[in-house]
Amino acid sequence: MRHAEGLVASIGKEGKAHVMIQADAPGGGCASRTAHCHFSGGGGAVTIAVQNRAGAHEGDYVSVGFVPGAAVKSVAVMLGIPLLGLLSGIIAGSVLVQRGLLLSTGGFLVGAGCFALAVFAAAVVYRRISGDIQPFIERVITQGLGAGALFKSVDPVCKMPVNPEKADAKMDYKGKTYYFCNAGCLKAFMKQPEKYVGHLACFHC
Repeated sequence: MRHAEGLVASIGKEGKAHVMIQADAPGGGCASRTAHCHFSGGGGAVTIAVQNRAGAHEGDYVSVGFVPGAAVKSVAVMLGIPLLGLLSGIIAGSVLVQRGLLLSTGGFLVGAGCFALAVFAAAVVYRRISGDIQPFIERVITQGLGAGALFKSVDPVCKMPVNPEKADAKMDYKGKTYYFCNAGCLKAFMKQPEKYVGHLACFHC
C-alpha cells in the first residue's frame, strides 16, 4: 500500500474529497488520471478525488492510501475485456461466414455485437471494482486549520502547505522568505513574483 499526505481542498457533492498532495508523491494508485487526478496550475501539486472513508472535512490534513496496481487493474478491465470481445467477435464472425451460415454482413454484425457486449461487461465490472481500487483517505492527521501547526508556510505558486525545514527551495523577496515545494514553483515565482505574493493562503492566522 502506498501513502501520501495532503490537504483536503473541498468535499464534492458525491461525497468524495479533493485532496492536494505533492505532484511527485507516490500516486501509482490513481485508477484514472482523467477521472481522479489533475494537476493544479502551479505544477507543484496534484489534486486527486478520493473516497472519504475517514469522514474528513475541508481544511483537514490527511493521509491518503493508494491501492497497489490500481492503474493496471483499471486498464486491464477497460481495455482488456473489450479487446477480448473484439477478437472473439472477429473469429466467430469469420467462422460462421466461412461455413456458409452467414453472409459477410452477418459476420460483421456478429463481431460488432460481441464487441458491444464486451464493452458493456467492462463497464459493469469496472463499476463493481472501482470502489476497491480508488485512492482513499486513511485517517485525519490534523483537523481543520490546525494543519498550520505542521506547516509554517504556503508555496505561493501552487498554494501547497510547505514545511520550511523540508522545502525543496526557498527565496528571499522584499524582506520575506518564501518556501517552495519544488524548483518549478521557484522558477515560476522568480519570473513574476508580484503575481503570487498577494494571494497566499493563511493556515495559522
